[in-house]
Amino acid sequence: MEKILRNENDISGGIENVAVPLEDKEYLKNCSDFVYSLQNIPSLEFQEKSWAEELQGCECEAECNRDTCSCVKQWGANYNSDRLLIASSDRPILECGKTCSCSSGNCQNKVVGRGVRLKLQVFKTPDKGMGVKCLESIKKGSFVSEYVGEVIGVKEAKTRTKFMAERPSYCCNYILGVREKVNGSDVDTVSFVDAMYVGNVSRFINHSCEPNLKMVVVRHTNLIPKIALYASRTINEGEELSFSYGPSCNKAILGSTRSCFCKTDSCSGYLPFDDSLIESSD
Repeated sequence: MEKILRNENDISGGIENVAVPLEDKEYLKNCSDFVYSLQNIPSLEFQEKSWAEELQGCECEAECNRDTCSCVKQWGANYNSDRLLIASSDRPILECGKTCSCSSGNCQNKVVGRGVRLKLQVFKTPDKGMGVKCLESIKKGSFVSEYVGEVIGVKEAKTRTKFMAERPSYCCNYILGVREKVNGSDVDTVSFVDAMYVGNVSRFINHSCEPNLKMVVVRHTNLIPKIALYASRTINEGEELSFSYGPSCNKAILGSTRSCFCKTDSCSGYLPFDDSLIESSD
């Protein structure tokens, strides 16, 4: 993958639908190895798996609806006429994608696949490093951005976590886990998305114990999970965006975590992370 020429006016290098400006241009020097991408980059492990194959798309000739579209009928309607999320987060979300014959530009069931549409800005926070705010108000249920990165398996995620833990200079952990139960199974299917070196604007969104965004797993075109971020409430113009990085971590390893500076009433004091990636010393 080629690196994209970026500047403080647009860290995406012109590949997003809207420019993503950077408030502190000096920060560009600190992320010279970062590659901006609009979509997940599957590792070789996932490229070789059958579930990375393309999904069969719908055969709608015009706009999709819940009565005729095979994508919508499978699990139910995901969005209203304003493309605001109405689906519950406890069920799969299948959007129309590149393999569908519908009018993808106007399809009501294509939201995440359309990419970022809001005016977002990366800025320097007082005590949390970089953050992201929106330069316009956001309605509850609006899609904000996909959390993009490299899709990796458990073994690689553990290797990368250990690498970062042994190097204090790596101040951030960008690995998010996706756990799902398939076909009623009690066993979790696990994959991870790492935005350390490959990602998009969501890489800069901070954690909060009282977030204004929520994570929802969405699929379109193939079965590789996409972590979509939606507004969980109305967000005011200029307000910092945030989502929960995960449940509170195991108290036995709190000494290995970083402090949380969200300053909310319910702040746990620590940034959550997936403690299953920490190898036991026993």
